[in-house]
Amino acid sequence: MKDEILIIGAGGHALSCVDVIESEARFKIAGFVDNEANKTGLDYEILGNDDELKSLRKKYKFAFLAIGQTKSANPRIRLFEKLKSLDFIMPTIISPRAYISKYAQIDSEASIIMHNVLVNAGAKVGKACILNTNSLLEHGCVVEDFSHISTCAVVNGDCVVKRASFVGSNTNLKHGQILGENSIFYKDKFYTGGGLNFSYLFSCLFSHFFLPNHKGHTMKKFVSNAEISNNEGTNAEIWQNIFENKEWGKYPSETLIRFIARNFYNVSDRKAINILELGLGTGTNLWFCAREGFTVSGIEWSKAGVDRFLKRMDDEGLKDRIKDIKIGDYYTMLDEFEDESFDCFIDSYSLAYNDFKKTQDIIKKAVKKLKKGGKFLSITPSFNNLGFYKDESLPYHSCKPTEGCDAFTGLIRYCDDEDIKKLYNGDNFKITSISLINTKENNKPLTELYIIQGEKDA
Repeated sequence: MKDEILIIGAGGHALSCVDVIESEARFKIAGFVDNEANKTGLDYEILGNDDELKSLRKKYKFAFLAIGQTKSANPRIRLFEKLKSLDFIMPTIISPRAYISKYAQIDSEASIIMHNVLVNAGAKVGKACILNTNSLLEHGCVVEDFSHISTCAVVNGDCVVKRASFVGSNTNLKHGQILGENSIFYKDKFYTGGGLNFSYLFSCLFSHFFLPNHKGHTMKKFVSNAEISNNEGTNAEIWQNIFENKEWGKYPSETLIRFIARNFYNVSDRKAINILELGLGTGTNLWFCAREGFTVSGIEWSKAGVDRFLKRMDDEGLKDRIKDIKIGDYYTMLDEFEDESFDCFIDSYSLAYNDFKKTQDIIKKAVKKLKKGGKFLSITPSFNNLGFYKDESLPYHSCKPTEGCDAFTGLIRYCDDEDIKKLYNGDNFKITSISLINTKENNKPLTELYIIQGEKDA
């Protein structure tokens, strides 16, 4: 005689669980436990609600947790813990139409493997997990406790889905991805406790863009700035030489990714978002924005940098995302762009190569090009950067560093808190946040960068 089992929950997910339990034919379904009577429409009785589990345990020793999970896993976790405290046995249910490699490991407690699921060699699945219909777990991946891999989702080799996470329908986790605890990943949206999951997003970008076989040229031998520059000549000449002779800036910073994601990932038409970069260099940031579907423009004084950017965009089929690229000094080139035509402008360390007064004027001009309510991001060095020194013969707060990350890259202006407030606040624009990022090397200070975000008045 088959053991009877209670189905905990009577919603849509429970209906699918019933079908798998019946197909497995290991248990006889006694009925449902749910807080809403007559919810299922199936031929099984609602035997009680959650408050009656203690009395139901006197008659039934097996229970299956059949409430779904598309947002927080907390309701499932709480109910699991209640069932455990009452000494219910919660078996793992596996559809006879699923394929589980003999080299895979499936926890024996409270998980369900739905119809047509494929779990390949070396994969590990924790307790109280849901592997929903037609989902695929590739070799070596790990799905931790209380996680849900939804219908037709693909978790590729060596991925890790941390505890209590959700991978949405038709979503594809790329090889080696790590999805943090309590996360929700649905196609291009990444959330952790209601916010964007940037650690996962960055790991996604890293594996997609950094690993071998990514289309593009191979990184050349490392060349130090000191080997190709003596800090003589104009900044434009120095950077032209650097971009002609050295690899530089192929991938965006997490700061830039975070800014773009928070402000623009949820728009319905990304192509309609126009992004302007002041000093695009070799195009790292605009390449990322274009790959994410946005329309990009930029100004750069080095033709070598622009040429490398345009070649990369052409090689990767992204040139249609470019609206306008101009070569020259952005103080004058900004005049060639239409006012109120951009949703944001970005500056990644480029404004620092202009003196204080010119930087003020450039920012005011750039703000004119923003639409009302437009955003801006600027990353610029502080006095605590390794390499800064005072030289009264040079413009305000400027020097030509010969050590640190800025060594031999020309004349750089460094900032303190008062400088930041004067530069990035104006009559019709303001700072919305200021943060500092510090790095050390061998426990000695290396860089300290201001991260300034702001907006134009609506």
